[in-house]
Amino acid sequence: IEVVLVDDGSPDECPLICDSYAQKDKRVKVIHQNNRGSSAARNEGMRVAAGDYIAFVDSDDRISPYMFETMIAAGCGSDIIECEVTTASNHVFRQNISASHVRYETNILKEYLMGNKVGVWCRIYKRELIQNIEFENGAFSEDVMWSFSAFEGCRSYTKVNAVLYYWRQDTDSLS
Repeated sequence: IEVVLVDDGSPDECPLICDSYAQKDKRVKVIHQNNRGSSAARNEGMRVAAGDYIAFVDSDDRISPYMFETMIAAGCGSDIIECEVTTASNHVFRQNISASHVRYETNILKEYLMGNKVGVWCRIYKRELIQNIEFENGAFSEDVMWSFSAFEGCRSYTKVNAVLYYWRQDTDSLS
């Protein structure tokens, strides 16, 4: 595993926290940049990432400590692997897990996305699938639009029937 932390001009202690993680663990890479928004931060993180799969975790959310190993094991090499998401604050990290291995045609995937409109952070993507797809700077719901592009080239998709991502919703911000 490799962790790429992108400090997008944070005015608090986040830059120091990111650097301290990098000093403690050589698998952590840190990018400091002036504030340019989440699209630019994600694009910069993708440029640096070297792993076979790429995932996005927003800084105010939580994930199961088993999220990535569970998704990789269940995904059987799929281009995109997705997990369930909850906004609940009570975290249950271990549960019975099943996966639906599905091969979809692009138009079916687009219909799926339109119905679910979930951000990019509940999925992991093969790097080769998304390495040339950039998030649009300044766009509203840029992650949903980016997902359409990612799914357009997708040949295989797995849905992991387990809550592994804990989405913090804040009505007073973009979080």
